[in-house]
Amino acid sequence: MKGIDRFERAVRYLRKEVNEEIPAQQILLLITVSQQEGITQHALGEALGMLGGSVSRNVRSLAQWAERSKDGNLVQKGAGL
Repeated sequence: MKGIDRFERAVRYLRKEVNEEIPAQQILLLITVSQQEGITQHALGEALGMLGGSVSRNVRSLAQWAERSKDGNLVQKGAGL
C-alpha cells in the first residue's frame, strides 16, 4: 500500500498547490505527462481514453495563459503548470 500512500500525498499536494478541487482527470493527465515528458495531446488522449477536446480543455486549465479583461488589462489564467 506504499504506492497508495504516495498517491494520496501527491493528490493532497496538488489540491493544496494547484486547486483544492482538481478533478481526477487532471491528476491522471499530470501523472501521465510527468512519466512521458514531451507526450503530445493526441497521444495523451489515446493513453487516457479521452477525446481530443477533453485533453485540450484539461491541458489548457493546467497551463498558463493571459486574457484581456473587459477593461483591457491582461489577466493571467490557468494553474501555471
